[in-house]
Amino acid sequence: MRIDPPDSSPEVEDLKAGLAALAEKLKVGDVTPKRYAKARQELLARLGRAKIAPRLEANETVTAEHHWVEGHSKIPDSVLKETAQIAGSLYATDRRLFLWRFQDQGVPGAALLEGAEETLEERWYRDVESLAPGRKWRWGEVAAGAVIAVVALVLAGHLRITTYFLLAIGLFGVLHGLLSPTRWVAVASRTPGEKPWAVWAARTKSGRELLREVEARTRSERR
Repeated sequence: MRIDPPDSSPEVEDLKAGLAALAEKLKVGDVTPKRYAKARQELLARLGRAKIAPRLEANETVTAEHHWVEGHSKIPDSVLKETAQIAGSLYATDRRLFLWRFQDQGVPGAALLEGAEETLEERWYRDVESLAPGRKWRWGEVAAGAVIAVVALVLAGHLRITTYFLLAIGLFGVLHGLLSPTRWVAVASRTPGEKPWAVWAARTKSGRELLREVEARTRSERR
């Protein structure tokens, strides 16, 4: 069930200010890109918890969480322009699931995507129908690799040294996108009309732990 994200709270505002301050530190070189990415992910995870906090019942606690970035669904308008990517955070409590999806500006100043709004949903364990594995081919990677390969061939006369290097990168991207699909898990709902939730990066440690938690609690609800 879709719910409205809270407009604001002192904790949410503090975390947003922390994200802005962290981005400024990256711009001036006070933090390295690696430390920036790690610290930013920690702040985003806390921000998600702050957003679901008003919905929690008395003594309801978060028992597992999993975060991912879905990547670009199409080729960027410009390879020189950084754009946001759709990201998701799944929080499992001892009673239900929360799914928060938002635009992740991985680097300061990344352009926001049109038509991609922030959403927050909840699903009680008793309403979970099943956990079904799925796969999705990386068409964005295939397209990007094809573009690189075509550019290498078109500019072969001007890129005598790097033509084969670029061509190899492009072909590798095409093959990787076709032969190594992204695997995900669908959290299907018993409620008619509700679409399954797609849990990406399900093979990571946090993904496996959260799905085990969901499976155990869903099984318990059915007894």
